[in-house]
Amino acid sequence: MTVAPSQRASANAEASEFSRAVAHRSAEMLDLTINNPRAVGLGPSADEVRSVLARIDGAPCDAAPMGMQSARIAVAKHLGLCRADAERIMLTASTSEAYAFLFKLLADPGDEILVPSPSYPLFDYLARYEGLRAVPYPLVYDGLWHVDVAALKARVSSLTRAVVVVSPNNPTGSLLSVHDLHEIDALNLPVLADEVFAEYILSPRDQACTDVLQHPTCSPWFVMGGVSKSLGLPEWKLG
Repeated sequence: MTVAPSQRASANAEASEFSRAVAHRSAEMLDLTINNPRAVGLGPSADEVRSVLARIDGAPCDAAPMGMQSARIAVAKHLGLCRADAERIMLTASTSEAYAFLFKLLADPGDEILVPSPSYPLFDYLARYEGLRAVPYPLVYDGLWHVDVAALKARVSSLTRAVVVVSPNNPTGSLLSVHDLHEIDALNLPVLADEVFAEYILSPRDQACTDVLQHPTCSPWFVMGGVSKSLGLPEWKLG
C-alpha cells in the first residue's frame, strides 16, 4: 500500500541551484553559508557541556504546561526581567514548535501569515503544516536592510492573522527599527518577533530596536528566543 502525503506536506524535493553550486564548490572556497557554529569550531567544548550537565539535579516529573517554573524564572533572569514576568514565559522544545503553537493559536486553516523576505526559508513549511499560507513582505536594501513598510501594509488582507518579524534577520542581519516597530504595531495584528540572534548584534545602528520587550506596544507581541542560538549549541533545543 502506498501512502500519499497530505497536501500540507507536499514540497519540491529537488535541490536548488544554490544548493547544487555549494555542493560542487572547490575545496579552497570559504563557505559563508554555514550556520552551525560547532561545524567551524565555535561554541563550548564537550567538557564544558558535560560539567554543566553534571550539576543538574534529577527533578521529579512535573506536568507544567508552560514549562518548569524554575526554568522559566531562570529565563526571566537571563532576559533581565523580574520574577513575576516568568509567568508570561512559555518554554517549548524549539522555536519551531513555538511558531507551530502560535500559528494554531492565532489562525485557522486557509488564513495568512505575513513573513519577511529574504529571511529564514522554514517559515513557508511551518505555515503550510498548519494549513496556512505564508505571504512574503519585502526587506529592501539602500545601504542598510530594512522593512518596506508601505509594501508590508499592502500585503495585509482580510485573511491576515499575524506578522512575523525577525531581528536580527537571517540572512540579512538587519534590525527592526523603532519606527518599524511602531508602524507594524499600528496594524493592530498579533506580531511574532523572532529574536533568536539578539545576542549576536555586532554594531546596532541609531534608532535600532535591539529588544522588543523594552518598547511599549498596543498589539499583542510574542517574542521568541532559543537556547540553541544563544549558547551556540545547535543540538540543544529549547524555545
